[in-house]
Amino acid sequence: MQSKPAGQIRVFSLKPEKDIQDVFSKGKKYGNQYSVLYCKNNAKPCIRAGVFVPKKVFKKAVDRNRAKRIIREVIRQGKNGLQSLDMIYVLKKCRREEVSLEFFRRQIAPLLRKAR
Repeated sequence: MQSKPAGQIRVFSLKPEKDIQDVFSKGKKYGNQYSVLYCKNNAKPCIRAGVFVPKKVFKKAVDRNRAKRIIREVIRQGKNGLQSLDMIYVLKKCRREEVSLEFFRRQIAPLLRKAR
């Protein structure tokens, strides 16, 4: 088992429903034509992220789950400079052919820069 270097921030799931509602109601909102990012500071030394891909965007669960996996990976890679933050990423629209790591990097990176 590898030990984590001191000061490295980890990304966890944003779980309790109360915390999710808190981020939606009290968090700051950043958006573009494809997505919305809600952010709120927390008291924990970690980043907690939630990803929502509605059925309106992708009808098939397989497509929604693939998009969520890619979005979580982009958030994990772009976490540098972020500390003690709760965030929720909501995908508003996207075509099935566009679902790729590079597409979501282009969409999420500017939103993460604004959240810093």
